Amino acid sequence: MKKFPIEIEIFKAIVHVTVGTSEEIKKECERLGQTCPLYENTLAHTHYHEGHDPHLYLLKGFTDATLLHESVHCANAILRDVGIKSCYESEEAQAYLIEYIFKMAKKKK
Repeated sequence: MKKFPIEIEIFKAIVHVTVGTSEEIKKECERLGQTCPLYENTLAHTHYHEGHDPHLYLLKGFTDATLLHESVHCANAILRDVGIKSCYESEEAQAYLIEYIFKMAKKKK
């Protein structure tokens, strides 16, 4: 299992990334007191509660498409927490944040 943070300094947030097998992720969730987010045929999941940094769980061998999908969830969670609503005016900030999360997760995987 591999765990690493992606720090988003401008929003004072951290995306906590865990890459592992289904069993490893289940044990990590139990350690954190979370319900295991990976169900049958699920490749990844972003766990988020308002006011807390998102946790991104990815099964080993995840695809770029899966990482991009989850990066959108992480970005939306962070933007919601800082009061930025999804609209035309916020699209650029959202796009850059998604791109940053995606690139950093790929780089560190």
